[in-house]
Amino acid sequence: MEEENAIYFVYKNKEEYITRRDKLFEDLKDNIYFSDSIFKLMIYSGIKSCYKILNINKIIKSHLNTLTDLKQQEWVDDVCWHIFRTVETSIDMLPLSILKKFENNDLEKYLLNIIKNMLLGGDTEGFLSFIEIKNIYVDSNKEIVEDNENINEDDLELEEL
Repeated sequence: MEEENAIYFVYKNKEEYITRRDKLFEDLKDNIYFSDSIFKLMIYSGIKSCYKILNINKIIKSHLNTLTDLKQQEWVDDVCWHIFRTVETSIDMLPLSILKKFENNDLEKYLLNIIKNMLLGGDTEGFLSFIEIKNIYVDSNKEIVEDNENINEDDLELEEL
């Protein structure tokens, strides 16, 4: 890939990135809520209807677009699709007898954990690894800039002698 086409995401420091990333998970946790009605809807029509009602895709897409400064919209769409398909498969593959034994809060945790594992990774790299390896932290580069300024000042002093 050419240097001019290289993609980087600039943050003030690593804490800023982590705060934005954690906000994604907080919003998901706040919005993944299963009432008895939503649970019944999921049992009878599948997770797709619930996924739309709970705005899960919109939340993930919004936060990933923020984390990538809208520079990776195709990638964000692909990640959202992949997460949805994984959630859908995870629910569809559960036998109905087991799914009916889930309490609403257990199902909320189950969905959130699936999404977290997809984004953060577990035994493998998660989708957020793509962003993390391309992050540039301004504060960490401050030392480099200061070192370069010191070198330039030293060069000027030598030239004056």
